[in-house]
Amino acid sequence: MAAVRTPPSLDALIPSWARHLRAANLAPRTIQPYGEAAASLGRFLVERGMPNAAGAIGREQVEA
Repeated sequence: MAAVRTPPSLDALIPSWARHLRAANLAPRTIQPYGEAAASLGRFLVERGMPNAAGAIGREQVEA
């Protein structure tokens, strides 16, 4: 039987996303607030009991 994989949380993906932004040559002063905003969104979702798995976050959660 195949193992069921749990999608990663938003917080778990932020370091990878920051690496991607650095590879795209974005300025550190741009990358830092992007990461902070993503972390803040992750905390917001967890505090309100909303899904925080990357694939489960949709417009409904972002606009809440």
